[in-house]
Amino acid sequence: TVEIPILRVDGTVRTVLWNSATLYASDGKTVVATIAQGQDITERKQAEEERRKLEQELFQAQKMETIGVFVGGIAHDFNNLLLAISGNAELIEMSMKGGACSAGELNDSAKAIISASERAKNLIRQLLSFARKGKYNPVDIDLNRIVRESVSLLEKAISSTVQYGIVLELNAKKLINADATQIHQILQNLVINSRDSMPKGGTITVLTEDVLLQKEIIGRYNKIPVGKYVRFSVKDEGTGISDGIIGRIFDPFFSTKEPGKGTGLGLSVVYGIVKNHGCHIYLETEKGKGTVFSIYFPAVNVKKSKPARKKKASTKGKGRILIVDDEDNIRDLMHSFLTGLGYEVKTASSVDEGFEIYRNGGIDLTVTDLIMKGKNGPELFRIIKELNPKAKICIMSGYSDDETIHDLMKKGALAFVPKPISLSEFSRIVSSAIQ
Repeated sequence: TVEIPILRVDGTVRTVLWNSATLYASDGKTVVATIAQGQDITERKQAEEERRKLEQELFQAQKMETIGVFVGGIAHDFNNLLLAISGNAELIEMSMKGGACSAGELNDSAKAIISASERAKNLIRQLLSFARKGKYNPVDIDLNRIVRESVSLLEKAISSTVQYGIVLELNAKKLINADATQIHQILQNLVINSRDSMPKGGTITVLTEDVLLQKEIIGRYNKIPVGKYVRFSVKDEGTGISDGIIGRIFDPFFSTKEPGKGTGLGLSVVYGIVKNHGCHIYLETEKGKGTVFSIYFPAVNVKKSKPARKKKASTKGKGRILIVDDEDNIRDLMHSFLTGLGYEVKTASSVDEGFEIYRNGGIDLTVTDLIMKGKNGPELFRIIKELNPKAKICIMSGYSDDETIHDLMKKGALAFVPKPISLSEFSRIVSSAIQ
């Protein structure tokens, strides 16, 4: 059986599903006949492609709706983090001027800045993960960690004048194989759905647990085979789902909300993600008592973890490094830090300035930002490589999923420097690249 494109005399192309079989004589060698059948499946293929495109559009549209719910919570978190960073920085500045602070107090303020910066970095990483259009990257992950990350945003986003609480009961020990971004989206959609079912407020419980099914479960939407699973449940105390609509809740655009209050995409996207992961969904609901959505992920045994390595100090070194970035504070920071480690450092604010410095000779390593005003990092990478194919170049960016980065790595970039990055980690990348 094979699909074949057929060019017709009128110039159009049709897709044909071609089946053929050969009939042999009793000696097993002599061909008696060949039986062949062709079925025109052009319309079916076109319909499948349209459905695939529609699913992707639904997924992306609902993703944007979900992000909108989080804007308030994200702004709240970021403003708190910025206050912690700016406030402690001011304390350090005041103490340096007045000499009223002890070394211990300075150290505490510095640690607070580092801690707040790390939390801000994680928040940005979560937000950027939602922007990945159509990328699906299943890996072995700890579901409990994903739940905690999502809930940290959701708790602030779902409450307004009505109070809601989210209770976590995270008992799962096994991992699951899944795309973390899409698991975030499942949780967010289910929690928002639970909130909307409790107009007067209430408690939403999120549970994870390891389960061993010794007999098949027959649910309303699928059969769940025997096996080991991580069960992920979201439980509310809401109005429940009536028999009249329970068969339609996963239909795209089906919604019981008033016009303008929702698109009806949330549960349809949840269902699509569950199916894409080869998982199973189970629903329990009682009118006036609440609803439990449970998702069964095939369990993955936890790998034995290696002993955590101690954080190494910044690596000393020697050589001439060129930093190209259009942000003054980034250039100043890296210049001060690398000079303190023993490197000779040149800085440039543009591609043209950076290339002029490199062309004058003596540069052992170039570290360039990916996106700058005017010409960008890839252009600097290209012209330096044309001048010196053996040039050592590292790429910096605040967005690690940019396809340009992967392309430059294939073309010979030595390393990717994510923004933000700890200075000790940056020093190790530089030390390794310059050798």
